[in-house]
Amino acid sequence: MKVFPKIFIFIWDLPEFVLQTDMPGMDENGEELPSMSPFLANLWDKGAFNNVFWIAAINSDDRSKVLGFETFELFTRAGRGIHLGGKVGEQQLMTFEHIPYGEMGKGMKPGIGLLPTHDEDDTTEVVLPLYKTE
Repeated sequence: MKVFPKIFIFIWDLPEFVLQTDMPGMDENGEELPSMSPFLANLWDKGAFNNVFWIAAINSDDRSKVLGFETFELFTRAGRGIHLGGKVGEQQLMTFEHIPYGEMGKGMKPGIGLLPTHDEDDTTEVVLPLYKTE
């Protein structure tokens, strides 16, 4: 099997990306452009095997804008990522079942993130070393 070089694709605003790809609008002739959802589904399904990695940011408050969109559901179904900012009880994309209920509402310092629980007994805290506050 051929080994491809690693490609990282960063999405600044996942809800906006979903809206642009699922409902792209009209072309210059006034014809509706097709959704890119099937194409993206194929990329996300086979991407990691081909060294294509997607990284996206989402503000939990914007999640309701794209609930039910196939592209959003496909991208977030695994529940993997780093949650920044604390207050893990206010988001619903990742599972943090090993954090005590009283701790779920607490914020975190800038540059500190949490990896959700996946077949492990604990949530992992990570530090983004180059993060600076202005």
